[in-house]
Amino acid sequence: MAQVKSIRGREIYTHDGYMYTFDAYNFNKTKKFWRCRYKNDCPCRIHTSTETSKVLKILNDHCHDSEAALIEANVAITNMKQRAKDTLEPTSSVINECTSGISQAAKGALAADGAIKKQIRRIRREIQAAPDAPKDLMTLVIPDEFKTYSPSEGIVEQFLLHDSGPGENRILIFGRYRSLEILAESTSWYADGTFKVAPSLFSQIYVILAKYMNGVHPLLYALLPDKKNKHMNSYYK
Repeated sequence: MAQVKSIRGREIYTHDGYMYTFDAYNFNKTKKFWRCRYKNDCPCRIHTSTETSKVLKILNDHCHDSEAALIEANVAITNMKQRAKDTLEPTSSVINECTSGISQAAKGALAADGAIKKQIRRIRREIQAAPDAPKDLMTLVIPDEFKTYSPSEGIVEQFLLHDSGPGENRILIFGRYRSLEILAESTSWYADGTFKVAPSLFSQIYVILAKYMNGVHPLLYALLPDKKNKHMNSYYK
């Protein structure tokens, strides 16, 4: 069975060139009942095994032609959407990778490139959308995807190096582990704080820089709750 999803992300079952939408389970959920996607006009139904997805029974005949090319096109679209979620590839590369092996008939059944690109970009915007702004430092919850950094495909590093925990004096420190190594090797450190660009709930962004390879580089970034020196001392610890 080809893996196909509807526009709203619902599963579509494919069999012998036809597509079916899920209708219901039997009483003990060992069978799935499916209806032809043209359910308002076509009487065909099928029953499949919940465990194996194999067809157990076909009821009635279809009143329309099969749609093998459209199924192939929908499989490509489903693959594009999944690839858009799983990789950082450019939109055009996602489309090319998922359509390179399909038939000309399937390519003809695809939507225009512009429409496909809009779908892929919309999916990525939904994934990358920031969570709702927290109300205070006590209830601030940082999703896992905001704690890491990906310098290249397949490589993920920890970026949130320290979180002092819920509370009004909460401190967050961001950086790469390589930055810590550079700090350990450097003989000259520099530090500076700024207040104007600090995010809400925090009063200061404090940065540590270090001299390394004929340059001075920002390496660690801390979000501090106020301008007091005691929090800077905690930062250095």
